[in-house]
Amino acid sequence: MKPFYVIAIVLCLLQLPEVRAQEYRLTEVIRNIVNEITEETGQENAELITEMLYDLASEPVIINSGDSAEISRLFFLTPFQVQVLASHVRRTGAVVSVLELASLTGFSNETVQMIMPFISMVIPSDTPGVTSRRGIYHRSVATAGIRYQDNRADPPVYPIRNSLRYRLRTGNLTASLTAASDAGEKPLWSARPDFISGGIAITGSRGISNVIAGDYSARFGMGLVVNSGYKPFITLTGSSYMGHRDGFTLSSSINENHYLRGIAVTTATGNFRFSAFTSSRYRDARTVSDTSGITGADILAAASAHSTLSALAATGVLREASTGFNLGFGKGNFRWAVTSCYTRFTREINEEGDSPGLLFSFKGNGSFSAGASYRMAKGRVTGAGELAISGSGALATAHTFNIRFDDRLTANLIYRNYGKSYWGHLSCGPGRNSVTGNEEGLMTRLIFEAAKGLFVYAGADLYRFPWLRQRASFPSHGYKAEVRARYDPGGFLMAELRIYGAETWGNQSGAQGLPAPAAERQTTSRLTVSVIPAEFTRITVNAFYKTAGTTGRGSMLAADLGYEPSLSRVSLWVRQAIFTTTGFDSGLYLYENDVLYGFSIPVHYGEGARTAAMAEISIGKNAGIKIKYGITARRTGKEVTLLEDARIQFTIDL
Repeated sequence: MKPFYVIAIVLCLLQLPEVRAQEYRLTEVIRNIVNEITEETGQENAELITEMLYDLASEPVIINSGDSAEISRLFFLTPFQVQVLASHVRRTGAVVSVLELASLTGFSNETVQMIMPFISMVIPSDTPGVTSRRGIYHRSVATAGIRYQDNRADPPVYPIRNSLRYRLRTGNLTASLTAASDAGEKPLWSARPDFISGGIAITGSRGISNVIAGDYSARFGMGLVVNSGYKPFITLTGSSYMGHRDGFTLSSSINENHYLRGIAVTTATGNFRFSAFTSSRYRDARTVSDTSGITGADILAAASAHSTLSALAATGVLREASTGFNLGFGKGNFRWAVTSCYTRFTREINEEGDSPGLLFSFKGNGSFSAGASYRMAKGRVTGAGELAISGSGALATAHTFNIRFDDRLTANLIYRNYGKSYWGHLSCGPGRNSVTGNEEGLMTRLIFEAAKGLFVYAGADLYRFPWLRQRASFPSHGYKAEVRARYDPGGFLMAELRIYGAETWGNQSGAQGLPAPAAERQTTSRLTVSVIPAEFTRITVNAFYKTAGTTGRGSMLAADLGYEPSLSRVSLWVRQAIFTTTGFDSGLYLYENDVLYGFSIPVHYGEGARTAAMAEISIGKNAGIKIKYGITARRTGKEVTLLEDARIQFTIDL
């Protein structure tokens, strides 16, 4: 273990050539985004974003098409940024350097670095405004995995998770088909897939601008009325806020919750834009009863492998039908819109339960919400917001403003206030709560480019929950704060220091009788140094130190070695980490390379070490194999545990 770190330190001190490969930038961007999302909104949202980012990398966006629909595939850009980039290409011609993008209104050097791995600057040979991407795209993925604890295996009945994806592009027509089965479910070749998704999208330039039949995702405004995709996350030092969005997107995800199924149409005439949709899908739900004995259904937030009797009993038992519309008007750099949505269920929904904290949870067989949203741009200021009301009469509002004081200093502010009884089953707005309700918060952040390649970030989010919630039998509050400095001149070296802390009030752990209020506090410091000692080789070292409460302490040192030659058929990645913490509460998380559509951020707690390695082997031009193995040796108190995990994945891209 020690020689590995000695080699890493020596290489950091050498005078090395400036080499920057695109695959390194992709890995770095995804790692930073996923680490931040996991800390802010949990693993499910991070898994969905990871999938979307890798899909973008496999089919880069052709920005020189000047086509708003194509550019909007960069889902982390705001509608205003998409409009600015499309108009720039149409007005001045093709973009020839990414440096040109940083000078556009609404863009910054940080934003440009973020989008670099996901764009192509090829010049389409067709009519401007229409992409030149044509043909059939096929991806078949089969993944098998097994886990051992102390040399005892506990594999599911069917250990293979597999999926098939097809995408056809020709002219203004795009079609997609996705079939997937999770581990624990019968594989595709032996039975009907557990999840099938597909659809057709047709785009036009006049009248009806977009029609989708099949599976799609929808988002309007800040997502307070309609957002069937990922939860907008609030990163305290991120380069952009992934929140405001308008329109429909053809769904190709294997995630079983983030889609709608039906027909969506968008029409435009003059300055008016009208979108309407209808959807009918089946949801996983379990049967529950309240204190009076009334039976209802509780929608499961996340679909899981149907490998147990209880999970099988919850499969697709609830039909959800939704109808909605969005009407917008825009002139110049200001647009407003109204959105409405009604959702009805085939069975009574009962999410009240016995806990006082669930007093304002939803109960009934239908929900309604409506809202008005806006987005604007004036000079160096861009903003967006939405005010919504649900059938209960509760209000919800969210607003975000971005101020670019000059080319080096940018500020962002997000305010949200959701009533405790606000409900919309297709709503998903920014916030710390698991639902869009019972929350008020104010977040602000600054991004300063102190010198070329040297970025300094600072952010804080203050929030409160005016009513009871899970693990808090009283109105509670909390905060998160972060300071980060990153030096990335675009050569062989990248260094980053990040310090972030949080405090959240909730029930005292282990208290007898009525729970007493208690604060959970933690502070984490992380230093990351990444170097490229030779072409196609990267070494990254992460050092952590964490405090949790008054007694929790944790530290970790992790070193990664990556070798990704552009012409070789084999690429390698290896990690060696040692860690020591006082318990699970002071555990440390660090994103780990994994197989495609696999997501792994293992928690390191106790005293021990983890070794992980992955090899990727290319077979011809269109196929590949990934093999992943990891082993963790951990001691907690007097107990010693040995955990092993292995995965193999076969991929075909045509």
